[in-house]
Amino acid sequence: MAENSTEKSREIRRVFDDHFQRGWTEVEEVYYPLNIGANHWVLVQIDLPAHMLTVYDSDQALYDDARVEQAMCPMMKMLPYFLLNVEGVTDRADLDLTTTTKPRDFDVRRLPPNVVPQTAKSGDYGIFVIKHLECLLADIPLSNVVDDVM
Repeated sequence: MAENSTEKSREIRRVFDDHFQRGWTEVEEVYYPLNIGANHWVLVQIDLPAHMLTVYDSDQALYDDARVEQAMCPMMKMLPYFLLNVEGVTDRADLDLTTTTKPRDFDVRRLPPNVVPQTAKSGDYGIFVIKHLECLLADIPLSNVVDDVM
C-alpha cells in the first residue's frame, strides 16, 4: 500500500513539474490578476512572442481605455527589462525584446465586450477573473462566463 502511495506521489509531482513549474524560457503565455483603482479586478495575459498584454475586463463601463492603459503602463515598461535579466530568455528566437537604444515596451489591448462578457453586478469582478482564467486554461469559450451562472 505504501509503495502504491509513493508511486502516486511521484506521478503527481511529475505532472505538477511538467505543467506548472516552467520557467520564463519555456512559456509563451502567463496570466495574472490586476487591480485597477483599488476596486476593480481584471485578468491580464502576457503573450511573450506577440509582445502583447491582453486585458480581460468584465466591466468595461467602469474605466475607459485610457485609464486601463495607465494601470498597465508599469508592466508594459518593466516586463522587457525583467525578461532581459532572466537567464536564457534573450536566446529565444521568438521574442523581440530590444531595439537599438532600449527594450521595446509591450503593447496593450483590452478585448471588446463582444469577446469578454460583461457583468451587470458591480463587485463581482474577482470571481470573473478566476472564471476567465479557468476558461482560458481549459479552452472553454468565455461566453460561458455570464452573470446568470456566477
